[in-house]
Amino acid sequence: ELWVLNPKINKKIPEKITILCENLSGYKNLIEIISDAYINGVRVDGIPTVDYTKLNSKNCDGLIALIGGKDTLFNQAILSEDSKKIKLMLDNWQDIFNSKEKDSQDSLFLVVQNFKDEKHEKINSDQILYNSVKLAIDNNLPVVATCAVRFIDKKDFDIDRLSKMALAD
Repeated sequence: ELWVLNPKINKKIPEKITILCENLSGYKNLIEIISDAYINGVRVDGIPTVDYTKLNSKNCDGLIALIGGKDTLFNQAILSEDSKKIKLMLDNWQDIFNSKEKDSQDSLFLVVQNFKDEKHEKINSDQILYNSVKLAIDNNLPVVATCAVRFIDKKDFDIDRLSKMALAD
């Protein structure tokens, strides 16, 4: 996860995005971005943030960005149906992660999640899901469905990991 502070969106609250490395170049770029955040970034609640203005298509080459999902400013904009903010946020991320080259694959994905828990019981996750998918279709944006897995006991994690290893064999 990267916490990105973009004054065009919110001057005090950073946006949470998930970054995946597509290749070695992306890995090296991510190291540079994270190092800069730790050395020069503003800390919000002790978390180093990335300055949005320092991100560009060159230093994000080889990276895949997942925007949206639980507890993000993007999802808040989707839930409130704030089309102006959604467009601004989406345009900002597309400028960085979507290549202008004809044969190049885009590296920006919209996260969709179905979350229903005590913390979010007042949020209509079905409406967010519907709005997110509509937004993706309208903007030709690929979608990735994710799930925030949580374990009550550490041993449950170990059992889950072992079962996945057994299935992989």
